[in-house]
Amino acid sequence: MIFLPTNSEKSQLLEFALVISLCLIPSLILLWYVYIKDKVEKEPFYLLILLFLGGIIACTISILLSILSKQYIYFLNSAYTDMNIFQILFKVLFTIVVIEEGSKWIINYITIWRNKNFKHIYDPIVYCTFVAIGFATLENIIYGVTFSSHGIAPVIMRGFISVPSHAVFGIFMGYYLGISKNALMYNKTKQSRKYRLLSILVPIYLHLVYDLFLVKKNFIMYSLFIIYIIVIYIMAYKRIKRLSSINKNLSQKEKDIS
Repeated sequence: MIFLPTNSEKSQLLEFALVISLCLIPSLILLWYVYIKDKVEKEPFYLLILLFLGGIIACTISILLSILSKQYIYFLNSAYTDMNIFQILFKVLFTIVVIEEGSKWIINYITIWRNKNFKHIYDPIVYCTFVAIGFATLENIIYGVTFSSHGIAPVIMRGFISVPSHAVFGIFMGYYLGISKNALMYNKTKQSRKYRLLSILVPIYLHLVYDLFLVKKNFIMYSLFIIYIIVIYIMAYKRIKRLSSINKNLSQKEKDIS
């Protein structure tokens, strides 16, 4: 006996498919843009898929660690309005930002730092963006499915703001990893370590400020938030443009840009 879906079930399936599509489209556009800016040598697809899946793994780890932390630190379950400034800062910094950016950085470092395909200074921008977008895609899908009763507006908003912001954090991460590898080519170990440290500290700082703007929901904070994301988007674009135009081969000591 064949059971055909009812009209209600068909509607739910279509709504689910729409949510998933809206979650994926911004990610695919951003990945395409970063990929085409790699003008010298395109990265192998298997590596990019691996990095995208690594981002999904990083997102899963972040969610699990966040749930675990809430079981042992009780004030983390409270609304921001019921917390003092120190509790808010602790929650945002240690149970969101450090966990998320730290997990993405670890996935990137393990996968690409000694990878034979890491040949050009622009490469880590591609790598880190693919991990960041993998992270953001799963996060957006979970958000869209969980809050599907609110319609597609929140998913669209996250597609324009949250997903690109994760990509921006990844671009900064990759930018400093590229410069760190470049410094290492000239045996500048201390300088290489400094930029490697910046590759995690800068995304953490940018992400922290991003989230803190959203703690208090009022017109002033939202206005400052919009200005902030425009500024960091422009900064990220300039870093893409700079390393894309240089895109030097890290096996050739042509120019030290550190």
